[in-house]
Amino acid sequence: MEEALKDIIINNGQAYNKDILFKDYLPDWLVTYKKNAVKENTFKLHERNVQKKLLPLIGHMKIKDLTPTHYQKIINKLADQEKSKRTVEIIHTTLYNAMNKAVSLEMISKNPCSGVTIPNKAINQIKEDEDLEYLSKDEVFRFLDAAQAEDWNYFILFKTLIYTGLRKGEALALQFHDLDFTENKIKVYKTIKYDALDIDKMFGPPKTETSYRKF
Repeated sequence: MEEALKDIIINNGQAYNKDILFKDYLPDWLVTYKKNAVKENTFKLHERNVQKKLLPLIGHMKIKDLTPTHYQKIINKLADQEKSKRTVEIIHTTLYNAMNKAVSLEMISKNPCSGVTIPNKAINQIKEDEDLEYLSKDEVFRFLDAAQAEDWNYFILFKTLIYTGLRKGEALALQFHDLDFTENKIKVYKTIKYDALDIDKMFGPPKTETSYRKF
């Protein structure tokens, strides 16, 4: 790490090294740009993704050598290893954010993680009813009690999901003006894009035409 830092070039007040390896860049990115900038649980999630998933796969590479095609193959490999598509999406978000910072520091010209396709192993699987597991009424109430004790925001989110049947993205996209307190209804007409960093690009249309609703 010390040797890598010695090679850093100072350009207009910004430090960067175009030959830096992922094993040096990602841990430094975590400490410099994520620690105390995001919630502790979010930081720990990024840290776990870096240490357990990303470094074993790409730690030996120079960040400038990662291409969109190579990255797609990495995502495909992760999709084969992980049980759920959502897990791969979360790992992707970590590297996407790190590479966006590399772009802003002029270490690379474009983010190679943009436009990747996250495979879904379950897309062609048929689920039998007996394969599905549900929480009992008592388990739901105990879950909500635990969420409320942990964080009020979690409690409100999960209670909204349970009581309305909204998709996660729909619930996370709700804003104050989507709530009609006169009729006690919620207006659903957008969903959130998990990998969007710009507030103007954070919202997208719901999954289907029938997803536009008010209830």
